[in-house]
Amino acid sequence: MEFTINEDGSVTRKTSSDLNYNRNGGNNGENGDKNGCLWGIIAIIVGVIIAIATSNKSTSNSNHEVIDTTANSYNNSYLSVSPSSVSFDSYGGCKTLSVNSSDLWRITTNTYEWGHLSISGNKITLRVEANNSKNSRSDFFEISSGSKKYRVSITQSGNRSDSYNSNSTRVNGSIINVWTDHNVTDSYGNNGMRIHIKFDINGMLDRTGRAAVYFYYANGNPIKDTNDSYCTSNGDVATHVNFTPSYENSRFDDLNIFMPYSELHLHQTTSCYFTISIWNGNTEVMRSGINSFQVTF
Repeated sequence: MEFTINEDGSVTRKTSSDLNYNRNGGNNGENGDKNGCLWGIIAIIVGVIIAIATSNKSTSNSNHEVIDTTANSYNNSYLSVSPSSVSFDSYGGCKTLSVNSSDLWRITTNTYEWGHLSISGNKITLRVEANNSKNSRSDFFEISSGSKKYRVSITQSGNRSDSYNSNSTRVNGSIINVWTDHNVTDSYGNNGMRIHIKFDINGMLDRTGRAAVYFYYANGNPIKDTNDSYCTSNGDVATHVNFTPSYENSRFDDLNIFMPYSELHLHQTTSCYFTISIWNGNTEVMRSGINSFQVTF
């Protein structure tokens, strides 16, 4: 017997018409049968080897598809921060950013010592200290998720103002009246107080100032912030609004500032008070008296 090894590794026995017998040699025919059997065994072994190799090749292709699928899934991951950059005036303050990521993330590059970061859920709060230099400064921080990185740029203006304007006119003014609306809501639906200020300011034409409100317990201790949201660079509860006078001698009849009750971080009925300071750069121009109120639960 003789066998043929096919390209796919299978074995086919030759028919009698395919065989080349030595019709005159009986012994040769016997030997041919023996040799044919030997070659048949060899052909079967080779066929098995080829079949195994083919099977391994198929498995290898299957594994490759899994890798490609994983890679495609990874390419669908995302990481972003809003806003992508933040700026502060020389006073400093707090700002909150939102992280949008398909995977777990962490802060991998922190800020300089004048910036402070805290995390709550998918929110990052950045608190920046006051810049007492006349030079502006910049910084950044980075967050990472897997192999992805996102950089947030930080800029802060320098303190270029003092107690005088460019015409050597002294900056001064006075707070005329302060009144408060309680249990009102802002545009986001937060419940709180709206503080109104009437004041005069002189010598700050086209220059940006700040009206800041600071909150205290009745005993005079500052109320401490716990989430780096409404706060001073020292971590005391505060809020503010900027203003820009349109005249050399200006009056603001109703500059108002909203303060959410939740940002006072009080959990029981508490007697408190606030004061208001008007700032020209890092110079306090005027300060109000004590304005008492009580938060009830």
